[in-house]
Amino acid sequence: MHDITDRQHLLQDVQKRAQEVHCLNQINQLCNHTYSDMQELLIKVMDIMPSGFSHPESVHLNIQSEWGNFGEEIPVETLCLKSAFANDTQEFGTLTVWYDPISEMPVFLDEEQGLIDHISSQITDVYIRLQSQGRVARLTYLYQLLSETNRVIAHSQNQPQLLAELQQVLLKLGSFAKILIALKVDNQPESPLVLQFHHNISAEILPTLQIALQQDQNPPLQHIKHACPDVDVYTYTLDDIPEDKISPEYRIWQQYLKQQQVQQVALTPLLLQGQFWGIVGLYTAGQIEFDQEQIQLLQNLSKDFSFALERFSAEQRRQIAENHSQHMEQRFKQVFFQSPAPMQIISMPDERIVAVNLAYENWLGYSLNDFQNREDWLKQVAPDPQQRQLMQQNWQVALQMAKEGKQVQFPEITLIAKDGSQRIAQRTLTIVDNDIILAWADLTTIRQTEQALRDSEQRFRGMVEQTVVGIYVLRDNQYLYVNPSYAAMLGRSVSQIIGHNILEFTLATPETQAQEAPEDSNAPSIVAFQHKNGQIREFALHSRHITWDDDLPAEIVMAQDITEQKQVQDQIARQLEQLEATMYGTLQAVSTMVELRDPYTAGHERRVGLIASAIAKEMGWDEKRCLQMEEIGLVHDIGKISIPSEILTKPSCLTPLEMEMMKGHAQAGYEILKDVPFNIPIAEIISQHHERMDGSGYPKGLKGDEIYHEARVLTVADVIESMATHRPYRASLGTDVALAEILRGRGTIYDAEVCDAAVRLIRDKGYVLPS
Repeated sequence: MHDITDRQHLLQDVQKRAQEVHCLNQINQLCNHTYSDMQELLIKVMDIMPSGFSHPESVHLNIQSEWGNFGEEIPVETLCLKSAFANDTQEFGTLTVWYDPISEMPVFLDEEQGLIDHISSQITDVYIRLQSQGRVARLTYLYQLLSETNRVIAHSQNQPQLLAELQQVLLKLGSFAKILIALKVDNQPESPLVLQFHHNISAEILPTLQIALQQDQNPPLQHIKHACPDVDVYTYTLDDIPEDKISPEYRIWQQYLKQQQVQQVALTPLLLQGQFWGIVGLYTAGQIEFDQEQIQLLQNLSKDFSFALERFSAEQRRQIAENHSQHMEQRFKQVFFQSPAPMQIISMPDERIVAVNLAYENWLGYSLNDFQNREDWLKQVAPDPQQRQLMQQNWQVALQMAKEGKQVQFPEITLIAKDGSQRIAQRTLTIVDNDIILAWADLTTIRQTEQALRDSEQRFRGMVEQTVVGIYVLRDNQYLYVNPSYAAMLGRSVSQIIGHNILEFTLATPETQAQEAPEDSNAPSIVAFQHKNGQIREFALHSRHITWDDDLPAEIVMAQDITEQKQVQDQIARQLEQLEATMYGTLQAVSTMVELRDPYTAGHERRVGLIASAIAKEMGWDEKRCLQMEEIGLVHDIGKISIPSEILTKPSCLTPLEMEMMKGHAQAGYEILKDVPFNIPIAEIISQHHERMDGSGYPKGLKGDEIYHEARVLTVADVIESMATHRPYRASLGTDVALAEILRGRGTIYDAEVCDAAVRLIRDKGYVLPS
């Protein structure tokens, strides 16, 4: 029997070494594959690694790295093995291995630390290889992009074409995770950035991105805009930008980029005339940083692109200037040849007349073929040698002034037209390059009109001087001019009035003048003036505002002495007042006659007239019309003269026959007064004072507008007076009953407006019925 313990231990060691070798071999095979990112590799490594340990069923793994965290959470105070992912300058993560924390915890072998170190080294090599591949890819992309951009710049004819082809290049050579180009609208410095091109950016985030690009307060844009033109490329990581310093929209944009595994950003400014004009944004996934060589290539790209923009802008400005020049030249030709003002163009070196417009030919009759230079022209338009000499002197002085940049206007001259007629004209001279532009103004008609106006003014002054109407001109109440007739109206000479204040000759003051001014601008003002002999004369004044000889405002007044006329008018007015008083007395006498036949209703006519006058005043009628209502009331029952006194004074109710006879008094009153001349239709009015608005009245059954307004007022006043006073057959019913009757018939038998006025007068304003 042999002791095989050592042999068994050796076999176990060999088996463990075989497990480690197999594990390393599998991981080597994994690391030799090509990966787009580290996460895929780490997940597969986590699956293989346990097989390389002595107790694979109890081993646990954890990887914490820049590419993410994998495996289980590391227990506290647990024995474990660790190995770092690192190169000479940077640590990328840590690999941790531990066993189940049980009482009989397996012990790590020394070789197992070497295992995880070897695996960490392989993973680091893969990461460095991926970095190198990414860097080579980006450098290749940038070199190709720079080459393609230079080709595009060389072949593009304008900015839209350049942008369109650059987008195609970026798509064709796509190496970065995301790309965007944003430019200012209309190339204006104050315009916001507008997204022009984007690659691999989801549509949902584009509106938010557009808003974020227009917010200058966000640090990346603020930095690159304020640093222009000193900064060519601005690179940063998303973690470098604190979220409390950015807008909500920019924060959403950054969160979106992080979700897309983007960490590194390069913003390349685009300049136009040294001003910030736009950006190209390049975004890389993972921890791949932009190195100096890449930044240099982006700087070259920015400069080439900005140079192209400058070239296009300069070409655009040149084209605009050229078009503007052509447009201005064409406009000048149109203005020159179509101008209504006569114009000439003279070459300054040799004074050759190179152009005249149509207005000039129509004005003087000369065409360009009628003269070769200014001297020929001068001989034709100014045959008098002395005039030519004076014009030549003025020409030399004006030419010198024009060379100094001044616009020159010549004195007026008289020219001889081709048909021999004379033209009064004035010219202005302007020098443009080597050409002299003369613009002529024909003053012939103006000067003829001015002379005709002076002649007319002279004739007018002659008429004013000879007219019998007084005329004077004032400014600030001071006489500037008076004609002989006005002076005679005041009994003074012209020299005794001119220069004096008008208040020296009138009894009015400035305050009374303002009060006496008529509301109707066409009506005259009546002002009392004092004659030299002390007599007071009344003048009717008509005034108008004018511009006087000194071109300042003044007031011209026509005065008419109406002293005698006003005396006659006053006499007529007094006679008229006397006649009206006589007529009123007559009407009162007639009313008294009626009352004598009916003593029980004595004073009825007078009271009705007073009530009717008061109602009319409440309705807004004028004073004269209200007085007429009082007069109408005095005779409104004059027709009762034709009614037997037995009926008038009967103390009981009337029989139907007697009532019909009583109704006849309205028509009888009309018959009595119809031939008497009054200034109002009194006869018709008193015949209608028992008519009703609905046609139920008498004698004719008139309705609505067929009834005079005076008759409607008289009707209401008659009803109120009759019901509120005693009658032979009953006692007074009182004012309240009378108003109730009026309101009962308002709008049907009585006029509504009259009823409202009567109620308002008596009930609201406390009018007391006359006794």
